[in-house]
Amino acid sequence: MYSDDRQARDSGAYAIHGHGHSGGRTGVLAPTGRGAVGQGQGRVRGGLVPGAIPGAVRPTGPSGHAAIDLEALLADAVRAPGGCSVRFLPELERLVESLNSQARLTTGGAAAVVERLRTALTRPVQLRMLRSAVPAIAHIEPAPVFITGLPGSGAGLLHNLLAEHPAVDAPTLWELAEPVARAAGPREFRALIGRGRAAAEAGSQALHGRPAGLLRTATRPGGCSWLLGNAFQSVAFALPWRVPGYADGLAAGSMTEAYHFHREQLQAICHRIPGPAPLLRDPFHAGHLGDLFDVYPSARVIVVHHDPVRTVTATAGISHALRGAGSDGGDPRETGREWTGRIERQLVAAEVARRSLPGGRILDVRHADLVGAPTDEVRRVLAFMGVEQVPVVEGNVAELAARTMRAANRSVPFRPAEFGISRGALAGRFAFYRERYGL
Repeated sequence: MYSDDRQARDSGAYAIHGHGHSGGRTGVLAPTGRGAVGQGQGRVRGGLVPGAIPGAVRPTGPSGHAAIDLEALLADAVRAPGGCSVRFLPELERLVESLNSQARLTTGGAAAVVERLRTALTRPVQLRMLRSAVPAIAHIEPAPVFITGLPGSGAGLLHNLLAEHPAVDAPTLWELAEPVARAAGPREFRALIGRGRAAAEAGSQALHGRPAGLLRTATRPGGCSWLLGNAFQSVAFALPWRVPGYADGLAAGSMTEAYHFHREQLQAICHRIPGPAPLLRDPFHAGHLGDLFDVYPSARVIVVHHDPVRTVTATAGISHALRGAGSDGGDPRETGREWTGRIERQLVAAEVARRSLPGGRILDVRHADLVGAPTDEVRRVLAFMGVEQVPVVEGNVAELAARTMRAANRSVPFRPAEFGISRGALAGRFAFYRERYGL
């Protein structure tokens, strides 16, 4: 029913064709060849066709877990303005299969997943239509600087500290969550920021009282996992949902096509709000450095390192908290084992990839140095980025770092024992990494 040949994938735009009747609309997903709005679409509220999400969620069965109906999801997405794309259909199929077989979703959790997947399905079409209307977007050559570092490493803190500098362009969460939306004026911008705020608050509620997510707001720098997620290829999907089959397969495959789509979306963001080389962040870029540099040959990467006992515990803690919002949560010790193995494999992959990467393009930052002397470390990172520090910014950096540290000290930290993590065992498994970076 859903074509996956190269011509269909390249055309990008799909609309529903068929015949209507009083009970609804039936049809098949077929290329329009013109990017037209799907026929018979309903009135859209908040980006969703009313009543569409429940149709893509199978009711809970004997297991008590809900599932996603991929056919219904695609049929719903095609009713969006411009239709939807099957550019990354195989990746979507693998993700949905893992969600249905491993995630143990509640009905509400499955509905939230469907909303995210439906949005991602429409992004390639929206981007193609935007590039057709504004051809200059395709000629933008972004040369981004990437920050990568596991949750709890301090990568988010560094991202926010660098964003204090007026010469640093750090796209905010709302920009990354809405990469291809066109804002004609203040009202449209407020609507986009409002949707970004809703996304930020959803995560913050699940992590309430914990040190993670202290700087997660719609108007602070966001993570570019949103862009990879629109290609259904982001390890970040494994944080809120238990999808080990999908995540492990992703780690073993190529991410080149996903990074190409990442770049296309980044061009649109850079056109909407022009600025210098964008500063982006994703905790899992380090596992795919080869693919990243293939697509962004002039990129620079900053890797933030912290004691793996802290980062594995923080990642497991964030994941378990987020999963509890849309599934039965599972055993926290199971979450700890899952992320311990995944992070170990990522760090090994990163070390292997670095052997063949161009020299001078990667800068290592230790958490201890960042929190111990934030202004000095930020000055060193800015020099790597080719940006000159200015005195007034150093004051802002010191104040933001101190405020963030005070908030972190007041919060309840994740503890290894909560997730069955042994400090001694972890120290042995990650000895190569600790020794390599003096952790």
